[in-house]
Amino acid sequence: MRDLRELFPKDDFGFRLTLRRGAPSDFFAPSEENDTILAERRRCLAESPDDYAIIPANAQFAWNEFCSFAGEWIGQSMPADPVAAGGMIEPDVVLMTRDAEGVFRLTGGVVVFPSHWALIDKLEKTLLEIHGVVPGLNASIGPTIDRYLDRLRPGFAAGRPNWGLAATDAMNLHPATNPPRLVQGMPLDDIWLRIEEQNLSVLPENDAILFGIRIERIRLTEVLADNEIRQRFHHTLKTMPPAVATYKGLSNVLPDLLRHSQ
Repeated sequence: MRDLRELFPKDDFGFRLTLRRGAPSDFFAPSEENDTILAERRRCLAESPDDYAIIPANAQFAWNEFCSFAGEWIGQSMPADPVAAGGMIEPDVVLMTRDAEGVFRLTGGVVVFPSHWALIDKLEKTLLEIHGVVPGLNASIGPTIDRYLDRLRPGFAAGRPNWGLAATDAMNLHPATNPPRLVQGMPLDDIWLRIEEQNLSVLPENDAILFGIRIERIRLTEVLADNEIRQRFHHTLKTMPPAVATYKGLSNVLPDLLRHSQ
């Protein structure tokens, strides 16, 4: 199991922009679960392509450039068709391109494994607008994120993890699938730590931001079996603002989680 101390620091809960350097070629390289992940991606894309693959005209050039690079990263040619291409890569992909004022906006992507959100709802929004639904995030690190994106240069990539809890180990939690929610009194064995490993890089020809997302799930009982992580997890929940707990969908189970993690 991965080291979870990065997700649950000893400090009180807070939004932090702690980024690790890493090459996008490593991030997109096939994993040991490649066949299983790609099979699920292809199934979702075949069933409802319009929910997961959206490349409007203003994102086409950046998408084509991504496909060219991604083909090198996975060792095979990538077609420009987003449905076909989305079934050949493990991570989800979001493209941020600059508008006429030079502000980055989400203009397209292929997102098959979202965590309770839909790509179409984010189109043409800035990062500040996208993050506006997260209580306290923009006030804490919103400007820092914007400055960081402006400083990103081709050949450099950075990654960070984000976490949530889910009532299923399903990869795809698109709202259209009506995924189960956390409810009071549910067994801990039915709760999963859901980790989004995020990777930011720049596409050199289009000056577009490539935002990659990988999903990892760990059963919560496994997380709490480690004494140090259990204590850190407990402190994170105990110091989390109520509004953030509500946003993360934890309010119904928070008392149970605090009790079981003591």
